[in-house]
Amino acid sequence: MKKILLFVLGAALCACTSKNPDDIVVNVEVENMTVSNVGLLIDRSTSFTIPLDKHGKGRLVITGLGNIYPRVIYGQTAKMAFIGRGEEVTLRFDGRKFKDGFRVEGRNVEANEYLQTMTLPEFNAYDLPWEEFYAEINRLADDAVHLMKARKLEQTCPDFAKVEEARLRYLYAQTMVMYPMGHQLMGGDPDYRPGREVYDAVGKMVVEREDLADVDVYRDFIHFAIPLVLEGQGREFGDPYTRTVATMRYVADNFTDEKVKQTMLRLLAIEYMQNNGRIAEHSECLHHRPADAARIQGGVRKPRPDGARAPFARFHGDGPGGKELYARRFQGQIPLYRHVGDMVCPARPNCRISANW
Repeated sequence: MKKILLFVLGAALCACTSKNPDDIVVNVEVENMTVSNVGLLIDRSTSFTIPLDKHGKGRLVITGLGNIYPRVIYGQTAKMAFIGRGEEVTLRFDGRKFKDGFRVEGRNVEANEYLQTMTLPEFNAYDLPWEEFYAEINRLADDAVHLMKARKLEQTCPDFAKVEEARLRYLYAQTMVMYPMGHQLMGGDPDYRPGREVYDAVGKMVVEREDLADVDVYRDFIHFAIPLVLEGQGREFGDPYTRTVATMRYVADNFTDEKVKQTMLRLLAIEYMQNNGRIAEHSECLHHRPADAARIQGGVRKPRPDGARAPFARFHGDGPGGKELYARRFQGQIPLYRHVGDMVCPARPNCRISANW
């Protein structure tokens, strides 16, 4: 597996050697080391590498993040963990048995044991009428929360229990954002347009949660829900740039929590520039965070001189056994959009992966 890159997202996020009260400290202890580093994947644009010494030990101090659910990556295997704001944890495992012996030691031991054993049912029944679809995702979210509470984590890990309940509900709420396109494709109704009930249900979930600001499920929902809310207000978007600018303006004008606001603005700007090229084209996107422009540019892929996209530059994912797969492997096939939590929605009709996709 490629070495995980470290993106430094402005002054608000860095890997340091000293510790402040809200800093996250990650210690790693590996027996029978087979790989010389451990990766922490926070979201699509934020990741860290922890180098291991000859004894299999490493340490990372992260400033600027609150509660996180990092994917801990060792070799070709990933495990989910929870690390609370200001928590110091030790990731301990045997390098030859990472999949089965991974352990997180800290103040949320029971929470991490729960994450290693929990599974969620997959749900992608976009052919259902909205009323049935909405009732089903709420039932699944209620069931997931009930199972979590049955572990009595509210007593042993109260901060985690609060965050996890919200994460589970946002995890299933993501399917609401995908419903309009999914219903067009799987419901056999290419002319389907969401009714007011869809826009209202999505809009009710677009709320500021400072304790979720660094949780990828929450950030993904906010990212993709806002354009849908704006569409419900009559807005139309002809291209990704217009959609991104409108989303950033909505965040800047309507969000009052500085942590959530700045986190979302930074995420939106970085993801747009990573996928769409030159920073000079995006000055309007950075209007609310001008000080981050130079820093963000350092983590953005440089465009080709002729302005074309490099073949297969960004599209890749994990296949069976954790093996990395790239777009060239699927040239000419119909892609699926795979969302967090293994919820799947087909891509646009007649969309096929090409050499420069």
